[in-house]
Amino acid sequence: MTPIEETFGKEYPDFDPFPFGSQSWIMTLVRNILLAEPMLDDFGRCFADVSRGETTGELADSFRLENYA
Repeated sequence: MTPIEETFGKEYPDFDPFPFGSQSWIMTLVRNILLAEPMLDDFGRCFADVSRGETTGELADSFRLENYA
């Protein structure tokens, strides 16, 4: 993250978005967009066997802590 933050600081020295500043803004964008978007297909494959008939409750229950070994 440091090279991105340094470059951003040089190019946009006065940018200070409210309320958390540029570092938080950059980290949020890089993590949530730049790095997450390429993982969409992999994430989607995790749900390939889920039928349309399953309820959201059944899906949510599958993530319960006691279901992990």
